[in-house]
Amino acid sequence: DSAGSGSITVAEVTGGTTAKDLNLLGTSSGATTLNGTFEYSISVSATDTLETVRDAINALKIPVSATIIQDGSPTAPYRLNLTSQRSGLAGKLVVDPKRLNFSFQTVSQGDDAALLFGSSLGGGSPVLFTSSSNTISNVVPGMTLSLKAAGPDPVTATVVRDTDYIAKQVNDFVVNYNSIISQVNSDVKFDPDTGQRGLLLGNSSVTNLQRDLATMLLQRIPGLATSLNGLDKVGVKLGATGALAFDQTKFQDQIAADFKGVKKLFMQGADISAGTALSTLRQGKGIRTAGGGSKDFQIHLRDATVLKVSLSDNPSGAAGSIQAVLTAINNATGNGGKLVASVSSDGTGITLTDTSTGTDALSVISLNGSHAAEDLGFQKVGVFVAASTSTTVKGNAINAGGIANRLQDRLDFISSDEHGILPSASAILDKQVKDMNESIKRLQDRLAQQQKRLEEQFNNLETTLSNLQTTSSFMASQLSGLQGLQNSSKKK
Repeated sequence: DSAGSGSITVAEVTGGTTAKDLNLLGTSSGATTLNGTFEYSISVSATDTLETVRDAINALKIPVSATIIQDGSPTAPYRLNLTSQRSGLAGKLVVDPKRLNFSFQTVSQGDDAALLFGSSLGGGSPVLFTSSSNTISNVVPGMTLSLKAAGPDPVTATVVRDTDYIAKQVNDFVVNYNSIISQVNSDVKFDPDTGQRGLLLGNSSVTNLQRDLATMLLQRIPGLATSLNGLDKVGVKLGATGALAFDQTKFQDQIAADFKGVKKLFMQGADISAGTALSTLRQGKGIRTAGGGSKDFQIHLRDATVLKVSLSDNPSGAAGSIQAVLTAINNATGNGGKLVASVSSDGTGITLTDTSTGTDALSVISLNGSHAAEDLGFQKVGVFVAASTSTTVKGNAINAGGIANRLQDRLDFISSDEHGILPSASAILDKQVKDMNESIKRLQDRLAQQQKRLEEQFNNLETTLSNLQTTSSFMASQLSGLQGLQNSSKKK
């Protein structure tokens, strides 16, 4: 690291795992070096025991656990056992005892799960997939296969849509939502007969929360068919008390009739097209560009060509639509038809297709603090496929405007530490509690001072009374003496 007093921090971006895979994810402890080595060592002295060695290994906090086992041998029955916490070939251990008289043997060898997809009949060539666990994802897009056992015979997997499971997820949401609403209604109620008030009656934060949730659930998703543009069209209705009612039969009927339409209602929203306004993306937040004519991102092609793209370089009005993005990329200096940007066939985002030849990977990198590539869904690295005539980066879905996504975003906003309703309300209540505690303390201090003053007055009063009693006794004694003298005078 360069000169300075700070530390080194390595973090992932855009959902990547490269830093973690290289063991570089994290922050150095005030040092100038962040060590990414996968080699770990411990020091062992002549007085150390097997327990000491075990504890030293476990104290490294690495994905290896050390235990001591007893094999029942009459001599030296105790053995040090090392187990990798990573499955498959990625968990392979290499142990070098150096000068110690340790001898290790492999008890169990970890292997990757393997799956042959396809058939060799008729000259076919099955594709081999491997995984460090017994689950393999995206052999078929969106599908995860759980491997139960190995066998020589082919297995046919039949995939059907589980509408009962989908309906259960919606019903669970309705039940949980109604539970929250029931609690809120209890906290803001007022009983006119008893005059009992809820703890949060009149609290504006609660009122705003109720209004926000109701608005989100009653909204219509723009761009969708009127037959499937709201929750009521799939059997979810909002009642007068704010609770939801779920008609599961109607929901499953709509799924059977138009599954894609229901999916768009909950997740995607309307399809992306060339004419889609950028201002409608990210649920109306738009695209975060660098501005001022600065470049927003660069695209590295397979033949090492680098295209630098600015979304403000286009003619007047061009920066306002998806077509503007496509034009900016396709007409970028140096492109010449090598890279083609288009709307994805499923209408969810933008696809970049590289027709150049070379061995580099197709990649997209943001420039000048712009988030345009991230917001447009294609800031990720493509993988070069040998002997392929094109490499494609299919962008992530960028119009996640369905009700579920909108509701999730709104809830994230409501609970945000920066400007959310709930943290703000909590901070206000915390301040009120703090102020009340301080008022109580001031009152207690005043009471303590008053108590001390009264106790001092009482003590002074007791002293005065005691003095008066002494004086009274003295006076009584004197009067008694005078009475004696008077009686003596009379006798004479």
